[in-house]
Amino acid sequence: MELATVNPIPRDSRYFEEQVACRMACPVNTDARGYIIAIAQGRFEDAYRIAREPNPLSWICAWVCAAPCEDACRRGRIDKPLAIRALKRFACMRHGKNHDASPPTETRREEKVAVIGSGAAGLACAHDLARFGYSVTVFDALPVSGGLCHTNILNYRLPREVIAREVEFIRSLGVEFVAGKAIGKDLPFEDLWKAGFKAVFLGVGGYEPIRMGISGEELPGVWPGEQVLEQLSFAGPVELGKRTIVVGGGNTAMDCARASIRKGAEVVLLYRRTRAEMPAKDHEIAEAEEEGVRFEYLVSPLEAVGEAGRLTGLKCVRNRLGEPDDSGRRRPVPIPDSEFLIPADSLLTALGRSVKIPWLPKEIKTGRGGGIVVDSQTGETTLPGVFAGGDAARGPATIIEAVRDGRTAARGIHHKLNNGPLCQEKECSLTVVPGHKMLPGYDSIRRHPIPAIPEDRRKSWNEVEMGFTPEIAVEEARRCLLCHLNIILAPERCILCGGCVDVCPSDCFAIVPLDRVNLPSRGEKYPIGPKEVKSETGRLERVEGATMLFDGDKCIRCALCVERCPTKALSVQSFQIKGVME
Repeated sequence: MELATVNPIPRDSRYFEEQVACRMACPVNTDARGYIIAIAQGRFEDAYRIAREPNPLSWICAWVCAAPCEDACRRGRIDKPLAIRALKRFACMRHGKNHDASPPTETRREEKVAVIGSGAAGLACAHDLARFGYSVTVFDALPVSGGLCHTNILNYRLPREVIAREVEFIRSLGVEFVAGKAIGKDLPFEDLWKAGFKAVFLGVGGYEPIRMGISGEELPGVWPGEQVLEQLSFAGPVELGKRTIVVGGGNTAMDCARASIRKGAEVVLLYRRTRAEMPAKDHEIAEAEEEGVRFEYLVSPLEAVGEAGRLTGLKCVRNRLGEPDDSGRRRPVPIPDSEFLIPADSLLTALGRSVKIPWLPKEIKTGRGGGIVVDSQTGETTLPGVFAGGDAARGPATIIEAVRDGRTAARGIHHKLNNGPLCQEKECSLTVVPGHKMLPGYDSIRRHPIPAIPEDRRKSWNEVEMGFTPEIAVEEARRCLLCHLNIILAPERCILCGGCVDVCPSDCFAIVPLDRVNLPSRGEKYPIGPKEVKSETGRLERVEGATMLFDGDKCIRCALCVERCPTKALSVQSFQIKGVME
């Protein structure tokens, strides 16, 4: 048999990293695979430490993370992705109450750093700076810490004690929190330098709600949704009446709708496209539907109608979907003569927000939507010594993205003040795993629904989700496909017998004629030889040049191919990587 110097499987570390899709999708590179395996093996303490290591807000994220890891989970290509966020929550509840995984704080340093804003970005930045040894003071205009986690995500989704726990741990690292002091109002920004701070991180949540741009929007009873959520978070008086309309399709719109249900209102949510285009997470939509929110799709507001100076309804128009717009989604096009009126006592808008920081120094450049322009590697703004992240820089985003921004800025500040490293070195390795076998029945276990309180209690402010029991958590974790394991071919041993093709349940392998394959030269050997292969008509034909292709995206790590291979050309190898936040 002839050996060709071509290789259809990329062998650089990036390829193997991308196989572990959950970790690649996480903005802070959380090793979800690692803590899921630990849970499956009953190593709950290890699971918590793995989950906590790259994420100082692991508890908050365990409750309300957008979970991009689940969107990327390869198990979702078979049936449904693993309940990764719920498994992290289990690890936190099971073993995280009295344990934390932060390494010891470095030697104390002389420099002081100010963090403005105690949202996710500010807390993450303060946490890491304290670990680097800096004296950190966190300023916040609100009387409590947590930022939008506290004001926009209410107790039925994120209990206040979860936020308080994260804050108290960061406080235990020596971080000082100054609540109720607004920069630019109670304390001029310039005075921070006079107070001896050597660097400043801007993690403020200053924003301007995006308006509908329709007549009647100024009527009493028309509210920016986030304003209502903030008032409710502080138990403030909010009178919504019996009928509430929510306009929007994101997670904030779902929060507004579910909060209105808890205030006793009948709620209808309007979205101008279809459910398929809604940016809200599927489980958020489903929970809103379960709680009684009525959804009207392909509807746009035209005019807020009122009598005696008070909102009485919303005039709307029905849409059809036209050509895609700049977002890639199909544009809603009004249908002529389809106007209708929805009676309402209150109208909450949740259309997003733009960044608005009135006291921002003119030396700091802003971009689209008012977001602060920062260096992607350090988080530094155009004003030296001032760093930014979270909503202040990127606009409205997710909690885990804000955590990444805060950690990036902390490293940037450490680099600027003491030439600290901007990234961790990655150490990658492949190790043969002899005799690998998956757990029995792993491919047939169905995703477990997250336990919740009974429906008749869901109109209270009590927490809805209850979390997994140990038994359910272990079984859910056993659904993991172990994507760090890779099928590796030793080309000099392959005889193109086709045994792997025959036994693979996912059709990962294929022997194909060379003239059907465009294989760039990669300087590695790959088997070529005469072989009978199926033609396009399905008939067996003998060809003189054939090679083996492997589709790793389909692989479920069953290793039947390894067992079947008569020449031991195939092996299971474990890819391990150390170092995060590249």
